[in-house]
Parts: sequence; C-alpha cells; structure tokens
Amino acid sequence: MTTSPMKLTRPAYPNTSIQVPNACYETRQGQAQWYPPVMIGADTLAETIARGEYLDEALALMERLDADEYTTYLRDFYREGMKRFGVAWKYADIVTVLLCLSETLKPRTYLEIGVRRGRSACAVASKTSYCSMFLFDMWMTNYAGMENP
Repeated sequence: MTTSPMKLTRPAYPNTSIQVPNACYETRQGQAQWYPPVMIGADTLAETIARGEYLDEALALMERLDADEYTTYLRDFYREGMKRFGVAWKYADIVTVLLCLSETLKPRTYLEIGVRRGRSACAVASKTSYCSMFLFDMWMTNYAGMENP
C-alpha cells in the first residue's frame, strides 16, 4: 500500500488593523505571511531590560526630575545597587521597563491611569519621537503618604 504525501497548506494569519510596527514583520505586497507577524517576545525584552543601560538612563531621568521623597529614594537605591553589584546587577522596575519598551516598540499611544508626578510618562516621552499620551489622575491629597502635585 502506498500513501501519497500529505499536502500542507500555507498558514493563514488574520490581518489585524492595529499592530506595533516596530515589533511586527510586514510582508511585501503579494508575499505570503509564513509566520505570525510579531517578531519579538517577552524573553528578548527581559534580556534587553536586564543589560543595565536602562538603569543608567533611569538614574539620569530621576536626576532631571524635580526631587521628592520617592525620586530621591529611587536615585539612592539605583546608585547603591550599582555600587554594590556593578554590571552584574540585574534590576528592573517600572521606569527601566518603560524606557526599554518605549525605545524598542516606539508606541504611538500611551495611557496612564495614576500619574502622580508624571515620572513614568517622562520615561515614555524621553524615548518616543511621537506618541499621543493620555494621562489621568484623581490628584488625591497625601497619596501614598506623599504630596500629589
């Protein structure tokens, strides 16, 4: 008994109207989309964040912002970690993650709920040439034990 080889069909990936261009591969007109368009994943991003350059950039950003108790704490924390562990220190927080994601993905839109002083928004803005930003806060007095400007 002979069997004929199984015929494989081309994969069909749905067209999405919204994509992150920096993270997706766009085929040439008429070219088959053999793989899903997303080219970068969490492991690559995690490795990129952990390289340390974003920690240096986060520290530089904290130094440009008007100091409050929390940003002063962060600057001291970053410096101490860098002093104790040097380039081997693998550290990430919201600021380093946003710096990396903004530089890598180049978002066109950013939504932040709970802005307080705009530290995270400043991280995004520092890495994107154009990004529509929508920032919301209730401006509660003494939020998290600190003044909320």
